[in-house]
Amino acid sequence: MLNRRNLISGLAASTLYPAARLTPAIGLSLFASKARAEPVTIALAVGSFLAHQIAAANSTDGGLSDLAKANHDLLLVALAKLDRIENLLADVYKAVANLPNEIDKILARHETQDLQADLASVINGYRELISNKDPKDSDAQWLSRKSTQTQIQSYYARLLQARQKADVKKLFDPTTALLVGPSAMVENGLLVLSGESAHGIKKTLTDTYLAWLNKMENAEIVGSAAHYVKSAAQRHAELSSVASQTPLGRGFDFPSGSKSSAVGHAFDGETRSALAACAGFNNSRAGSGRYCDDERRPGNRNFALLGGDGKELSNDDYMAVFGTTNPDSKTVLKNAQQILDKGFVLAACTPAVPAVTEPHERLYRRAKLSEVELVDEKMQPLGVKVWSLEALPETRGVAGQADVPHDGSCQIVNEYSDDSGARLNRMRSLDAWAAGDRNYTAFSSLLDQINTERARFAFGLQALIATQAARQSIEKVISSYG
Repeated sequence: MLNRRNLISGLAASTLYPAARLTPAIGLSLFASKARAEPVTIALAVGSFLAHQIAAANSTDGGLSDLAKANHDLLLVALAKLDRIENLLADVYKAVANLPNEIDKILARHETQDLQADLASVINGYRELISNKDPKDSDAQWLSRKSTQTQIQSYYARLLQARQKADVKKLFDPTTALLVGPSAMVENGLLVLSGESAHGIKKTLTDTYLAWLNKMENAEIVGSAAHYVKSAAQRHAELSSVASQTPLGRGFDFPSGSKSSAVGHAFDGETRSALAACAGFNNSRAGSGRYCDDERRPGNRNFALLGGDGKELSNDDYMAVFGTTNPDSKTVLKNAQQILDKGFVLAACTPAVPAVTEPHERLYRRAKLSEVELVDEKMQPLGVKVWSLEALPETRGVAGQADVPHDGSCQIVNEYSDDSGARLNRMRSLDAWAAGDRNYTAFSSLLDQINTERARFAFGLQALIATQAARQSIEKVISSYG
């Protein structure tokens, strides 16, 4: 059986009361920097927040231990508390009503919703019964009236039927766990008003409600609130281990299940970054000297005159024949006869090509990981911390600069292009860049699942804390009967 101390110390209370109050930014792909948490995670976090409030409401008996006096004023105080819990319960069901996963469908079972509806109906009838008491009547006169007792018995019969149905259907899940406190409050009040003996009330509260709580807090019972918490913690550890072995997980030094069994394990508020993708383009080509070939027909440019030795004429020779060291094609044609007389050959030339070794460009993108507290649509912090992943903008730099990844982390091609845009597109086409996108998407998907398990854990744990608070109140009522 799990108790409050074991749950909180063993499975990390930090999940429930994080200090940070930030809106989550959970990336969905490498090129989409921010997105909201999964709807199922938000719904469970809202449920956890409401369950926390119900747990707080359950922490006092609301005058239950004094109800043996059947004091009208005490009944009204208890009803005011019931009214708040009833509204919170309705909000819980609204939050978890459409959870899609098989794991969470147990939270929104029709039987549990029917039990809540039946309880709400009895509470409203109970409230109407007490509120309509004639001020002229004493409590004793009011209770002695046949109409009062008939209504009390009717409400009690409806509550009893709903409670017995819950037992038959084995409703021990976290959502049903939130009903135990208010159900016990109502049943105790109805039994007091009906004149049930102290022994009978103690037996009902012990054999029914404490036994019900025992089953909810038994982690070995599949479907119980404690089992829901235990299973979420196990899945969280398994998913975290998988995430820690992914490329990005290793880059972040993501905590694996073996490093910490605590669902609320954090980086102490630190934000970490890791390289998501890197590609490089070393702009390079080999150089070559000028080459002239008399076998090819020269064009208007890049031609030369070769002497009998096959070597290009010197500047002095050009000057002697053409009056310039760099004649154009027209000047050469005007002196064609002189060229032939001297035995020169007109040849086509390929200009010299300089060697290129720069720049060594790098294109890279980093990702950022941190923990944030989820908030609802009204920016109300929900007390559940989740991982937040964000892809930072791509950066283009030169190898060797301070922030540029080292070459061992990048896929690099050695090619030549004088077009900057073409070099950029070539880097984006490399396998490493596409692999970075895939790795980011895969890691983001794992984080979504991990965050959902955190929300499940938080909701289940808050429900268990509510049962502990309900148990303390019920035990206080039992002891008040002597």
